[in-house]
Amino acid sequence: MLTTPVPSSRSQSPAPAPPPASIADVLDHLRSDHELDEQRRKACAGALRTLCSALGREASAVPASFREIDALLAAVPASARGRSKKSIDNARSLAKAALRRYSKEPGLPPRGTPLNPAWQGLADRLPDLRLRNGLSRFMRIASFHGCAPEDIDDAAVDRIVELARQVNWGRDVKSFRAQATGLWNEAVDTVPGWPTRKLTPPTPRAREAHLPISAFPDSFQRELAAYLSWARGDNPLAKNAPAQALKASTLRLREHQLRIAASVLASQLGGASSITSLEFLVKPEHVKQVLTSFLKTGPEMRVSAFTRGLSMTLKTVAKQWVGAPQADLDELARIQRKLGSAPSGLTAKNRKLIRQFDDPRVLAQLLNLPAKLREQTKTQRLSPPRRLQRMQMALAIELLLCAPIRINNLSALRLDQHIEWPSGWGGPAYIVLNNTETKNDMFLEYPLPDHARDLMREYLDRYRSYADGGDSPWLFVKMGGAAVSAATLRDGIKKAIKRELGIDMTPHQFRHLAAAIALDHHPGAIGLVRDLLGHKNIKTTVNSYAGMRTREAGQAYDKLLASRRLTGAEH
Repeated sequence: MLTTPVPSSRSQSPAPAPPPASIADVLDHLRSDHELDEQRRKACAGALRTLCSALGREASAVPASFREIDALLAAVPASARGRSKKSIDNARSLAKAALRRYSKEPGLPPRGTPLNPAWQGLADRLPDLRLRNGLSRFMRIASFHGCAPEDIDDAAVDRIVELARQVNWGRDVKSFRAQATGLWNEAVDTVPGWPTRKLTPPTPRAREAHLPISAFPDSFQRELAAYLSWARGDNPLAKNAPAQALKASTLRLREHQLRIAASVLASQLGGASSITSLEFLVKPEHVKQVLTSFLKTGPEMRVSAFTRGLSMTLKTVAKQWVGAPQADLDELARIQRKLGSAPSGLTAKNRKLIRQFDDPRVLAQLLNLPAKLREQTKTQRLSPPRRLQRMQMALAIELLLCAPIRINNLSALRLDQHIEWPSGWGGPAYIVLNNTETKNDMFLEYPLPDHARDLMREYLDRYRSYADGGDSPWLFVKMGGAAVSAATLRDGIKKAIKRELGIDMTPHQFRHLAAAIALDHHPGAIGLVRDLLGHKNIKTTVNSYAGMRTREAGQAYDKLLASRRLTGAEH
């Protein structure tokens, strides 16, 4: 049975005070805790005040819960905390010790606590370090809380994992449970004298698997291939050629959507054999079945962007390829209307990100990040491949700041096509994208400011040669000369920003930030944003950034109020 032990003198609170509710309470506990070394008391108190200062809150307004403190810290960008990452990490460690000392929650064994005889006897039977180290934490918690080895079952594991979650704030409990149950069961099978009861390992979350195209009848496969060829515009002079061929990325999405729709319908009809054609797939009754499976039911029907996109694709195929009867098209249009239109404006996630950059300190740190990464490449501790990667992240972020293009275009930049130096390397430089390469068929040209041009020149002169790519035309190259993929570049940019700024930001969000900065500086200049981002239709810009007009109006109104306050003060 898992019980709470009598704590040792080393972990016992010196005073029977109630558990703290806020950091102010913890500071009070520290002041009256005369059993704690004076130097340790001052260090813990200083750490708690450091965290409060970083959060910009009074001690009484910060809960005495490390999970909540971590959540509050995560919402404050690193540059707005006023402390280095090392200072924050040290403060977190000392604050955690103080909170554990005065918390009434059952804790984990203090460092150095020995196993009781029963558990020590089992530990001595383990044949290698892998099992001993892997089960050590689990055995120490069970021993400390008086749970005998023969009492270990799934319920006991749940309680031990919950204890770990409370103290470590849930950071690694999933891996802890999986490792403990797996190694315990291995010990049951291989270690003589080990308790014989096996534990139930955690069940991994299963992802719904969709059928491959090859699972469907040949007739469906042939028609799908013919449709994609037609939509790609392989025969532009054909009588029924599409008015506008689809781009490769749109074709991949279209194929993905149709495969998923066919897979869902197959699961509901009991097999893929009946799905012999696209005509069968886009019948209104079948479209309803497919879309219903993706709807999130509740008081209000929630419709994802994927579901709306799937509905539009099925209706488009029915109209343009199948030539469905008008009655069927009317019903598909009715279904699409029932799903509603996509909400305009930025998502809550994007709005939250942009608000972080309202703080000039945070924006300045992002603007200076390329220079910071550039300096990091000069250290001798980095290998040539790591220097190349670090400089690539510096250049990629710099380019996104001055030319907010999409990540697919950024990763596909070629020195022989997209980077132009009309008067040589001593003069201006440009990023040029042809209309066939952009999402909206728009020709885009971005002049590079001097600091971006100089950074690119340094990258090309000193760092790109590490890749030994020979005649590789790509701007961003891997060792050997192959192009860095969009996914790899996206991941590197996200990690660099998270590491240096403490902010979760994707390359695409540079576009939203660019719009916010432009509109803050030039209120109402929606046309400027359209041209900057390369939107073909200004309605796209208006719909995406309509909410920012509230920001503009609020800022203008604040200035009006400020001027009236000054006028009133003069009288």
